[in-house]
Amino acid sequence: WLRQPPVSKSEDTLETQLNEYLSGKLPAYMLPRFYCFLDAIPLTPNGKIDRNALPAPNTSEKAQDQTEQPRTPTEEKLAEIWADILKVHLGIHDDFFGHGGDSILAIRMISKINETFHIALALRNLFEEATISGLAERIDTLKKAQEMLSRDDSEEYEEEGEL
Repeated sequence: WLRQPPVSKSEDTLETQLNEYLSGKLPAYMLPRFYCFLDAIPLTPNGKIDRNALPAPNTSEKAQDQTEQPRTPTEEKLAEIWADILKVHLGIHDDFFGHGGDSILAIRMISKINETFHIALALRNLFEEATISGLAERIDTLKKAQEMLSRDDSEEYEEEGEL
């Protein structure tokens, strides 16, 4: 939440300026996703910020504009898992850790992914590919490799059986 500056600038310009400034001071995962401009910060009688009186940020418009929907069945399943664990619907390029994900949720996420896709994906994959699209590619590659190994094993077994 930010107090609206007296200079009249468009919110998009101000958001861009804030992001540019903050990106030089903060790591990417700490940058705000949304800004909420206020005429005045609500205060309690003691002079502290009254958090209960702060309005909820309007994230729906911006989120819908920037959210790319899943394109493949793997991305669709991953989007469902992410929504279940993070309690928010994300686009395929949104970062897991940028939307409230942490190491504990990452463990839950990988466990659910492994259970759903019947694979053995390591936790480090989520840290390396923290988006639905990136992780979907890894999962599809892993599944193809498992299918090839399974096919090779069955062919080898059939050849041995003929002897």
